[in-house]
Amino acid sequence: DYFLQCFSKKDTLILMDPIMGDNGKIYSFINEENVKDIIKLVKKADIITPNLTEACIILGRPYKENLNHSEIEEILISLSSLGPEKVIVTSVPGTGFISTYIYNKTDNRFGVIKGEKRPGSYPGTGDAYTASLMAHLLNGCSLIDSAFKATKLVEKGIDMIIKNGYNPMEGLPLAEYLSGLKNRK
Repeated sequence: DYFLQCFSKKDTLILMDPIMGDNGKIYSFINEENVKDIIKLVKKADIITPNLTEACIILGRPYKENLNHSEIEEILISLSSLGPEKVIVTSVPGTGFISTYIYNKTDNRFGVIKGEKRPGSYPGTGDAYTASLMAHLLNGCSLIDSAFKATKLVEKGIDMIIKNGYNPMEGLPLAEYLSGLKNRK
């Protein structure tokens, strides 16, 4: 309850990544009580960034790949109707690509960012994505621009793992990428 009270302050921007599963499966450490608690937090958030699996869990519907555009829009609207003003659903698989779908309830606008699907699994990408998204939002970028920049940051990190043969279980090697940004104008 105390945690939910903290979420109730009007001057606080609340971004929530409801970490519960991926690739159509719920994580083994998540139980029914955890799901209920996460949904309570989702209802208090301004922005949520579930992947497609987590979006389906929140909405209590079966996971399904190869969704059409109107099905994705319906998921975004349904998630937003729980409370969040802005919804970003990541990791939506397609043939040869992976997409991020964006919805802003304020102006009823949708967006989509498509990227090349990369082989493998990369723990920590959701954390890097959410941190980058929030940083860009706090620096005045629009929701779509923030989502695009966060997507590109994660893609760059994955590409560095692939190119350099890094162990993906050690997370994205963003320190060397970010250190190069400070010298760019």
